[in-house]
Amino acid sequence: MVNFRKAEKSALDQPITAVGHDGAVTFDGWWIDIERTGRLAKISAKVNGYESKRIPLDRVEQVVWKRPSMLINGYLEFVVSGEPRPHGKTTGAAANPNAVLVTKQQATRFEPLYTALLEALAHIRTENPGR
Repeated sequence: MVNFRKAEKSALDQPITAVGHDGAVTFDGWWIDIERTGRLAKISAKVNGYESKRIPLDRVEQVVWKRPSMLINGYLEFVVSGEPRPHGKTTGAAANPNAVLVTKQQATRFEPLYTALLEALAHIRTENPGR
């Protein structure tokens, strides 16, 4: 089993934020904040029964990036240790408190965030090989 407390904060000069269709994701090197701001995000959160949340990096097992197309939204999803994972499709992502929907126009905002998250997770796994 991994000792999560030994994981160190990833080195970021400043937090990275990307705003999606139904929320914003901010990563500061340790915490992942999913904020349900804006009218559509608040309505979606209320309909689906979830709110904004904060996830520590060492609880994230996987980051899933489904790139949006011209016709279908994509999403950025966090698979969190100890939490059930809804179906891995865009329709499931809309009801997932650990995911943010992303339109084609918003995709470039999420790419640097996704890269930083993958690098931080790789760093944790290097420190804790059993993870």
